Amino acid sequence: MESRDAEEVVEMLARRSEILRTARDGPRPKRALVEDHDVSRSTVDRAVRELESAGFLERRDGDVSLTLSGRLALDGYEELVDALTGLNEAEPILETLPADTSFCVELLRGATVVESEPHAPHRPVSVLDDILQQSTTVLSYSTMVVPELVERYRDVALGGDCSLEVVANPPVVDTLVTDYAEPLDEAIQSGNVELYETANEGPRYSFLVADRGGRLGRRHPPRRARHHRRPGERPGRGGRVVARPLRGAPK
Repeated sequence: MESRDAEEVVEMLARRSEILRTARDGPRPKRALVEDHDVSRSTVDRAVRELESAGFLERRDGDVSLTLSGRLALDGYEELVDALTGLNEAEPILETLPADTSFCVELLRGATVVESEPHAPHRPVSVLDDILQQSTTVLSYSTMVVPELVERYRDVALGGDCSLEVVANPPVVDTLVTDYAEPLDEAIQSGNVELYETANEGPRYSFLVADRGGRLGRRHPPRRARHHRRPGERPGRGGRVVARPLRGAPK
């Protein structure tokens, strides 16, 4: 097995990934590789020799098969391609964020990017609405208040089929408590919504994680969370659950 640096391996995988994918399903004779890819025998021979020297393929009894290193390399390459594809599709959205924004590219792997259009300005909200209706648990972090979503969160909470855990920065919590006291109170009183205020500055973008199969289970507030009322507020009206610092809060 020849020693190669990572960039050389990625370049080789970009050229030879189709051969590896064919061998992923089990041993294949070279003639089958020629037929599957509609290339010459000499082209297949060169590809097999290169991949074999890298330790990604092995030949046995006239057949070519994927090694463990080959399978792991192909899996890693496909994950990289998926992430870069998502990055490319999300470029119009990412360009609105500062260059020093901390962002995990894993969020974009296999993602469907939805943008507002002049003829459909509320399309992203409609997509989020569909996600809420199909989910059993939603964990979200918010940096802004979207009136339509406030109402939808309230309706979903009252429906009883979904639990929602909302983490927001202080300005968002202040806006919810001040301008949306009634739907906020109804949602919290349903027992299906927990609202947390962060004590530190989180990401500069909003996101949510939705579970449609019940794998996350029902969430509960950390023990240090507490109901808090401001002076002059009635019990249960405009109340909020506060966690300072919030366990697991974005950093």
